[in-house]
Amino acid sequence: MFLGSGFSILAKDKANKTLPTGAKLCDELKIYFNKPGNFSLSQLASIMEANRKEEFYSYLQSRFTVKDFPDLYNCLLDINIRSIFTTNIDDLLHNIYLKSTTKYLNDVSLNGSNPNDESSIDFSALHGTIRTPEKSLLFDTSSLANAYSRSPRTWNYLSMAIERYPTIFCGYSFNDSGVIQAVMGQGTLVAAQKEKWIIILEEDKELYDYYKSLKFNVILSNTQDFLQYLSKVEKGNKLAKENFSDIKYLFPINIVPKNAVGLKVRPINEFFIGNPPIWSDIFSGQIYKTSHFYAIKDKIFSNKNVIVLGTPAAGKSTLMMQVATDIEFTDGIKLAFNNIEYSKASLLVRILGNRRALIFIDNFCDSLEAFNFLSKYSNITLIGFEREHNYGIASHLINEDEYYISNVTELTEADIQGIYNFLPTTIRNTVLKRELNDDYVDDSLFEFISRNVKSPNLAERFTKVIDELEKSDPQLAEFLVLCSYVHYARVPLSFEMVYSYFSEEIESYDDVFDMRNKLGELLIDYSGELLIDDTQDYYYPRSVYMAETILKHTGTELLKKVIGKTLENIPTVQICSYNIYRKRAYDKNIISRAFTNWKDGKNFYEKVYINDFENPYVLQQGALYLAYKKIYTDAFHWIDRALTQTDNKYFSIRNSHAFILFDANINAQEENDEIRRQLDKSMAILEKCFHDDKRRSFHAIGYGEQAILYNNRYYDEVATKYLRNAQTWLKEELVKKTWNIGVSNTLKKVEARLNTYS
Repeated sequence: MFLGSGFSILAKDKANKTLPTGAKLCDELKIYFNKPGNFSLSQLASIMEANRKEEFYSYLQSRFTVKDFPDLYNCLLDINIRSIFTTNIDDLLHNIYLKSTTKYLNDVSLNGSNPNDESSIDFSALHGTIRTPEKSLLFDTSSLANAYSRSPRTWNYLSMAIERYPTIFCGYSFNDSGVIQAVMGQGTLVAAQKEKWIIILEEDKELYDYYKSLKFNVILSNTQDFLQYLSKVEKGNKLAKENFSDIKYLFPINIVPKNAVGLKVRPINEFFIGNPPIWSDIFSGQIYKTSHFYAIKDKIFSNKNVIVLGTPAAGKSTLMMQVATDIEFTDGIKLAFNNIEYSKASLLVRILGNRRALIFIDNFCDSLEAFNFLSKYSNITLIGFEREHNYGIASHLINEDEYYISNVTELTEADIQGIYNFLPTTIRNTVLKRELNDDYVDDSLFEFISRNVKSPNLAERFTKVIDELEKSDPQLAEFLVLCSYVHYARVPLSFEMVYSYFSEEIESYDDVFDMRNKLGELLIDYSGELLIDDTQDYYYPRSVYMAETILKHTGTELLKKVIGKTLENIPTVQICSYNIYRKRAYDKNIISRAFTNWKDGKNFYEKVYINDFENPYVLQQGALYLAYKKIYTDAFHWIDRALTQTDNKYFSIRNSHAFILFDANINAQEENDEIRRQLDKSMAILEKCFHDDKRRSFHAIGYGEQAILYNNRYYDEVATKYLRNAQTWLKEELVKKTWNIGVSNTLKKVEARLNTYS
């Protein structure tokens, strides 16, 4: 379906007024903002955007927030709709589908397309929506005129959808150049398009011949009559509710298996050399259950939600699968997710009703909105697993009083011996080895395993592989690095993405299959819950550890090439779970490795900023990158733009501003009062962040690290005061968050420095 403003005219806003079409909205704006004249809507919007943007957006937010709508709209819930495109900015569709027990809206600008999910309807708000106020709303003349050229990949997705599915245009009058170009432009295969219908009003029937010339089937009707017609369409059978058959139908890959029957199997050695766990590994009984396993089960039995944290390679995913398969839960259903978006979680809640569910979510900070939503339901017990660092960044968005929080990084002596005993004798070292250097922390689970197996570990194996591929087959090396980069961003690589990436270099689809086959065991064919289209293949490296190892040992030029081509060649709508992808694909750590020349890196972030709908967090990462490269002037400009764009409301951006300010001055060669004043200003910003923001631990750690560096430069009473502040705050946080290893380690360093004064 393709919907315009005429579709929403039966719905009402908060003031009980029906939603306006474009012409009526223009008249309202002239009166409200006292702008008489012969302006069109786009012209008037241009004036408002330039002079009174905040008031303009506030009016639109109020006017297009739907409070009530006729039941007639609910007929959409019984129609098999594959995707919805709309030029409307209202939230009518969101409200309609909140009632559905079989479907949810999947915003492709955030998550990418999801054609294989039977419960998903791909949703594209082409002009923006009030549900995402951080993005621009396209009303002004310039934005509308440049909509296609600014984001051609989004419009190309519309073109492809019309070629794939029959389409109904309702309430739309074809006034946007972007839509016309997408439907009828040179890049569109009009002859390949499926059937197209357009609904026009009786008074507009003189346009009949025009639409027929565009190959449309024309329906003379209005919105109300059309909806009444849809309500009479024969409906499909409702899903059975007994024995959770409805859940099993809509969430088949998320059901925790009861046994190993029918599961993929492999030698257990594959797990112990670093490949990620699969369900049959867990059922084999050959993986040691650490003390954390029993502690987490105890917490779950208390009927309180649980958060499990750990460092990379701490065995969190393994632990999750062990607990999920072992714990008894006879009065409900057990589900496991690697991520779950809010709309899908909402659908799950509606289907569950009052039935109980035990839900495990790995990397849950990638699905934080859904996680917090699910936590509100008493019939759901949540167990979330995440890296400690990622949780520290997002913890202010969670009410920690509602959770048991455990850190599973550290192993007991019994755990270490038990893990060693469970290692297969064919690959186990004859003598147990552990980290003995006091300057390092103790081994995590997989660090200990890697230290105690004879066969080459993954780091050694894949470092050699990437070196050989770069020399013998550069294109194959690109494929492997591309897969690792996309996996690093926590999404699978689809066949479609690979084909887009290499589109200028390969001749046919077969070339992609040939490259994948040559990589053999280096990749696996992904079939997990992120699978969005069973008409194509998806690829994963064998593990996150392998992906990160490959990226770590890939040459700078190759890494730069892959990341740059990914941005240029792969449309965001082809990237499943794009909202997850964007968080890591553009972070300054990976980009600083790829773009050693700061000008190249700056240019990359500028392209990402435009491509990602002018997201202020792209500016933040770009500023951190530039600061890392010591280009402090540009870094300040970028972080200031991010502060302005977010009205200085976001503490994470304030925090970054403080770090950049500190880094710019702490190593300055000259010595003057202004330098120290800027350093003190940075400390003051972090102090305010600590007191005003909920992420107190995050800010306390940053404050403590800076206090130590400050002390290195100024060994006086002010420097000591900063250290003592840090010590006090870190102690307070450690009392409340005993699981936080970052707080503990920073406190040790601060106290070690303070001891030099005594």
